Amino acid sequence: MTAVAGARGTLRGNGPTVAVLARTWSTQSEAGWALRQVAGAIACFADVHVITPQGKHPARRADGVFTVHELGSAPDPALEARRDVLVDAVLAAGGSQDFMRRVAPLELVTSARSDDPAVRVVEALVTGELAACWEPGIGVLSEIGPQVVVVADYRQVGTLRMLDQLHPEVPLAVVPLGTDLDAMVFPAFAPLFERAAAALVFTESELHTLERAYGDGLVRNVGLPMSANRGVLREPNAYLRERDYVLVLTGTSQESAERSAALARLLCARFARQNVAVVTTSSFTVSLNGIAGRPQPAAAGSDLLRLMAWARAMVDLRPGRLLARRCLESLLYSTPIVVPAASRAQEHALAGGGLWFEQPSELLWCVEAMLDPRLSDKLGVQGRHYAEMRYGSTDSFVENVASAIGLRGERRQERSHAES
Repeated sequence: MTAVAGARGTLRGNGPTVAVLARTWSTQSEAGWALRQVAGAIACFADVHVITPQGKHPARRADGVFTVHELGSAPDPALEARRDVLVDAVLAAGGSQDFMRRVAPLELVTSARSDDPAVRVVEALVTGELAACWEPGIGVLSEIGPQVVVVADYRQVGTLRMLDQLHPEVPLAVVPLGTDLDAMVFPAFAPLFERAAAALVFTESELHTLERAYGDGLVRNVGLPMSANRGVLREPNAYLRERDYVLVLTGTSQESAERSAALARLLCARFARQNVAVVTTSSFTVSLNGIAGRPQPAAAGSDLLRLMAWARAMVDLRPGRLLARRCLESLLYSTPIVVPAASRAQEHALAGGGLWFEQPSELLWCVEAMLDPRLSDKLGVQGRHYAEMRYGSTDSFVENVASAIGLRGERRQERSHAES
């Protein structure tokens, strides 16, 4: 295995054991699913031990190709909430030096950390009380003796205290899972990136944000392994059959007072003469020429993919904050997207796969434009090309991850570890 030089250290992929430090280990969120893909790629070359504070009691268990060590030491949720509220409050106020609005280079980030009182409060919290949950992991790390450590979540600066006590020289990579770009470069979290030899991200938004803050050489956009399930193309949804329709995802319940649910109702009212399928977390409603029906309680899994694949366009009113996975899935079926501006999904639309909106009137215009097959077909083709190039190859993803953290060599596992 060869060495990879990082911006602030060298990753020497000279061993078969990698420790992944994760606040939680689950696939219920986009971030959890993406992290598992990274761990699966690493498992092609090394033994992967996942260490997490979650669990009621300390436990060790097998999870597929991974060995999971639950420490049973999760921090008080109130402390984590306090951390996030403090960061949000500073960002909302603009900060005493307005450092989040101009994403300073590393020298200014360090200066802000030492001079700003609000930053010092957050720094004391993440390196103090919130760091304590990782202390039981010292024994696990000592036992497994990892050659590389991967820290998930930019907020887990507390892991450094454990690593400095036991493995101060171990090569470190970080998977920031940057759902909030401003918070990701908040100065209190800078020590994690300063120590890291590599940062693995999944979107250009994360990459550009971190490069502006920490310079070139640290960050690598590794993509993700995604593919279209061609089985859903054999036949459309039985209720919609081969009708032309627009699919709308709200990301919330039908009865919700949130903006996404209100916008879905607006779309149904405005396009009463069109076919609109609305999927919420609790229902699946289809309006065929103004007549609403509920063919099934909800649509998920392959049923949702089938709706995406046969739609004229998909409107995701609440896309995932890390990578907007549903939008990428839609593009893989050549179905263009309409998404909120300033969302992570806008990156995919800007790449040629769709349109974006700020105001409700703009949303209506975008959907009306998508009803023209000449536009929607063109955007669908462009979007599919983009999605396949960036996210459509498992082999490329595995090689990108291995290269980023220095694990080059013969694969120890031939199977794909990606999970849906």
